[in-house]
Formats: sequence, C-alpha cells, structure tokens
Amino acid sequence: MPKPDDILDQLAIRSIYLNKNTTVKERKTIRDVLARSLGMREEVTKTGNRVDFGSTITELSDLPEWFVTAHWTDLRLLHEALASITLADLKIKGWVIIDKVSAPLKSHYPLLLTPDIHFMATGISDQIFSPTKRKPPKKNWEPINRKDLEKILDRLEPGTEMEGLCTLLAMGINSPGIVRLLARTIWLTGMRSSELFNCKVVDNKNGKEVFSFLGPSYFLKNNIAPDQEVSTDWLEGFDKTLDEIIESHSGKDGDNGLVLHILTSKTRNSSKLINNETRVQRLEGIARDDLKTILLTSCIRKGMFSRIQKRVLTNYGTRNLGKASQLVFPDRRDRITFHTLRHAFIDEARKSLPPEEVGTLSGHTSIRTMRGYGGKYSRYSRKRKSNRWFPKPEENALARTREVWKSKKLQVQKNDLRHEDPWALPDPDFNELTGFEP
Repeated sequence: MPKPDDILDQLAIRSIYLNKNTTVKERKTIRDVLARSLGMREEVTKTGNRVDFGSTITELSDLPEWFVTAHWTDLRLLHEALASITLADLKIKGWVIIDKVSAPLKSHYPLLLTPDIHFMATGISDQIFSPTKRKPPKKNWEPINRKDLEKILDRLEPGTEMEGLCTLLAMGINSPGIVRLLARTIWLTGMRSSELFNCKVVDNKNGKEVFSFLGPSYFLKNNIAPDQEVSTDWLEGFDKTLDEIIESHSGKDGDNGLVLHILTSKTRNSSKLINNETRVQRLEGIARDDLKTILLTSCIRKGMFSRIQKRVLTNYGTRNLGKASQLVFPDRRDRITFHTLRHAFIDEARKSLPPEEVGTLSGHTSIRTMRGYGGKYSRYSRKRKSNRWFPKPEENALARTREVWKSKKLQVQKNDLRHEDPWALPDPDFNELTGFEP
C-alpha cells in the first residue's frame, strides 16, 4: 500500500518537467487540504471526540483511497515536509528517485547514456521529454456545414442573436443568444474567437465605420435598466437602425460597399512582408440575415471588454456549443468549438478558392500553416464551385500575399536543387546532346 510520503515523491518527479507555476500550485493545493483537515482535527479533539481524515475533506472523488485512509501522523509529517522543501530541492529529489529506479538498467545497457536509461525506466528525460510530445497527434476537425451548425444552435435554449448582443451590453454572459451570435460570425468569416472583439464594418466609399454615429455611450449604462436588462424601446430602435443601414447599402449585383476590418490577434507571428495586422474582407453578395449577424458582432467592440471578460465569454460559448454538439451528433470524434467553425471556413474555402485567397481571408501568412487545416478532401480545384458564401479579400493584400508566396516557392525550389545529390541524377545522353550517331 502506498504512503502519504509517495505524494511528495510524485511532486518531486513532476517538478522536473512541469513549469514552476504548476508545481507551486500543486504543492499549495495539497498543503491547503492538509492544513484544513489538521485544523478541524484539533478542534474536534478539544471536545474529546475522534475524527478520521476522510470525514474532514470534501474532495473525496479527486483523492485516492489510500490517501483518504492515511494516519494523522503521516499526514502531519507530509504537511511539514511540503512546507519546508523548496522547488530546487524538489527537482533534486526527483532526479534522485529516477536514478534509483533506473539503476538496475545500467548494468544491462552499459553503452546507453544516462538520459536514455531514465527515459526507458520512467518515461522522463531532461533532454527529450516534453508534455506536448507525449500527447497524441491532433486529427483534423471533421467538416461542418450550415445545416449541421443550425441543428446544434437549435439545441440551445430559445434566444436570438439580438438578445445575445443585449446580454453582452448588460455585462452578462448567461444567454444562448451569445453563442448563436459568435458561432455564426466565425462560420461566416473564419475569424479567431479573440478577433470577434476587435472587428468593425466600414463603408468602402468614405472609409468611415458604419456605426461611427453611435458612440460607446449608446451601448452602455444609459440604455440599460437597473435590473441589467436592455429596454424594449432601445431594442426596437436599434433593430430599426440595422434595417436602415442594410437598406442604404443594398446595391446592384449584391455589392453593398461594406467591408469588414479585422485586427489580427497574432500580430507577432505576422509576416513583415505581407503586413496583415489588419485584414479586410469585402462583404459582397451576402444574405441579409448573415450581414445583420456580422453587423451585430461589430458592435461588441463598443462594450470595451477587458481581457478577462473576453476569455470568460469565449469559454462560455465554446462550452455550450460543445455540449449541444454532443447531443446532436454523439458519433462525432471531435467536440465542436469556436475553432472548429474556423476550420470549417478554411476547409471549405480551400476547395474552391486559391491558396493565396484563403490565406489572405484567414490571416495565414504561411502556406505551410494553412495546410494544417483540413485533409486531402479540401484541395483546391478550379472546376469546383463552392456551395456557401465567402467574403472576398482586399486586392492590395491579395497581391502582396501572391508576391511573397511566389518568392518563397522559388526559394524552396532553389534550396531543393542546391541540396540535391548530383550522383543521384541520371547520366546525360551525350549522343543526343552532340547529335552524333554511331
């Protein structure tokens, strides 16, 4: 049977390959559980009664049975040991344990290095071990079309996208309308979840934002009731404003003159040659309801949400979307999230749009990165026509992407030729070169 001291040994081994914050957090969590239980035992002992360790903790489902039934003396020693040992001492203790475990293998494999024997004995090595390497390779997300998305969203509680925006303005998150609003926008535009809070719709003719006449105060406390609900009059007025904007920009051949400006969240990874910190999508030929969804999403930035609030909203939407997807499609191998919908956008776009257009729309500056989306089924074909709407990239940005990708392709070809083995090439036919016939 294990003893509580084994928990200290486990922490020592885990401190080798986990980061500092995780190790400190684990140690503090165990110390808190022990300190709370020891304090409760002292109070009960004063009354003349006895109590066991298992009855003083609430985390029974998260703790092994041998630890719950441990003796108080061992628990007190473990608590004192965790309080006195430092992170550096934990790592030293961990390597001592690994050396002890792998010692029997050294006599059988004298030619192997010590790190190799460590890895054979425990799966842990300071040279080759990484938590990410131990994870199985992530498979590409299964495709999802519009009908599948609507089935998942219908499984949520009743609500509309307008209600979702109103809930956001009231600084609340408990609304299925939020999930509908964000999910449909990602499926339509391919934005990252973090980019939903930094996008705006602009009139291409004058370069002004569509909602520039509505300041941040229009979307904040002045129009919100004390019970954190948006007033009905404001809701009807804003819906009417949206209809007027859509009517004023309804042009011929579906060209409404509206473009979507997206602030790329991965600016550090952006190519300096392409310079796509802000990418532009032209909203031509889009359906009225879909345009209304994008217009509603562009109002989210008026709320001035903090970094923590954005993360909470994203996690809330992803969690509810995943639960609904498992109920509707229980046989799917992947759990549908907001990033799954971005995959759906890029996978379908790769079938009918050239790679440089897909990269410009999605914010990928490397064709190698974009190839990680989708499988063999989503290769580009000129003859294939898309069965869904896609925005169009900006001409200048598309031209820069084409130029950069073309230069990169030529450079790769030069490198391949430079490193090619000359002895592997076939011998030239000198008779053909000289025209000599024997």
